[in-house]
Amino acid sequence: MTALAEKMIPVLLNDYAEENQMCHGPWTQILTLGRFINQPPHRSRMSTRSGLLVRYLLVSLLALASLSGGTAQAQDFKRGKKLYALCSVCHGPGGHGKLAQKAPALAGLTDWYLVDQLQKFRNDKRGKHHLDVTGMMMRPMAKTLTSDKDVEAVAAYIAGLSPKAPTVTFKDTDPEKGKTLYNVCIACHGDKVQGNEELKTPPLRHLDDWYQLAQLKKFKAGMRGADPTDAQSAQMRAILAAVPDEQAMKDIIAYQHLVANGGAAEEKGKP
Repeated sequence: MTALAEKMIPVLLNDYAEENQMCHGPWTQILTLGRFINQPPHRSRMSTRSGLLVRYLLVSLLALASLSGGTAQAQDFKRGKKLYALCSVCHGPGGHGKLAQKAPALAGLTDWYLVDQLQKFRNDKRGKHHLDVTGMMMRPMAKTLTSDKDVEAVAAYIAGLSPKAPTVTFKDTDPEKGKTLYNVCIACHGDKVQGNEELKTPPLRHLDDWYQLAQLKKFKAGMRGADPTDAQSAQMRAILAAVPDEQAMKDIIAYQHLVANGGAAEEKGKP
């Protein structure tokens, strides 16, 4: 129905413009549409009956086009929800992840980041290293998405899930040290750990600490980001050269959680 509206509306508007001695062109059509729908029939050179008929057709076509768009969105949502059924076995129905299966929380991640990572799994840029057990499990799951449309649909559905506060499992962390170390991360992940779509760096606000640590260790060990065509991951590996050890990683993650909760490292722990 949208295609019908796209064909009919310009024709009707051009006819109306000719009847009223108007010039042609897309901007004229846009201006004419509003003028025509709101204009009383007797002001048009068309007969009252013809004017009413064309006005009715225009409004009807616009309404149908709007409904068609809403129907397409509803179909995409249903498709995404159906596709997510397989993902939910590991990631949970609400996308909150499962520690026992080392499956991360997905709720709270953006659709553009999810699409990017799913495509990397599908194209063998991620989850191919023989020591990356969970990545190797995820790669064939991503390949069950047989088209880009499926990837976009499931990503959009996941992005609409409600996130929860991240699980905190670490003890003996130092967020103050983490704040200093996070300076190497801030240019890409942001001062509010919100991520950056242009750089394709994810928001970290809702990721559990155990998952973040696992991924940082994979980057540092070369289990993730080793593909020469994966520029973003290669950059991540280079930045991690400034993070000396696992304790430093934990401190960074602890600081991120404070920022995500709306606090600052120096404000925590005060009575």
